[in-house]
Amino acid sequence: SLYGITKLAGEHIVNNAECPTVIVRPFTIYGENGRKDEVIHRWLEQYKNGLPITIYGDGDSCRGYVYVRDLVEATVKVLTTEFSNNHEDFNLGGGEIVYLKDIIKIFEESFPDAKFVKIDMPVEDVYINYADISKAKEIIGFDPKPNFGNNLKRIIEEFKNAT
Repeated sequence: SLYGITKLAGEHIVNNAECPTVIVRPFTIYGENGRKDEVIHRWLEQYKNGLPITIYGDGDSCRGYVYVRDLVEATVKVLTTEFSNNHEDFNLGGGEIVYLKDIIKIFEESFPDAKFVKIDMPVEDVYINYADISKAKEIIGFDPKPNFGNNLKRIIEEFKNAT
């Protein structure tokens, strides 16, 4: 994808710099007050506005969602660690792979009156996207807890209490 190509090009530029560099690659961040274009908050907004919840594809796509607090902790570790190599890079993804159908199920349970509509997945979207975090585990002790379902349910409850 163009998105991936531009990220790779940027990494090549950074890694050819003469000063020490560290690259952090976050994968599908979620949490409270998240980006409005990400699935969780887009669906919450659609529900709040009485619109059908749009599902891209068949629900079998998956992501390695990283909870924002886990990402912040890992980023602080990266920023406060001295490395022996001049160039380091870390994939920071979640501790579990989450299928879209799992998110759909939680939304259906949380909003039984919601209407869902399936539409084709955009061609530029990636069907499977999760991180190999083994290097981050080994070097900075990154160990995100597999807590997506509970975190999502809490985000939904906070949304319900605020509306």
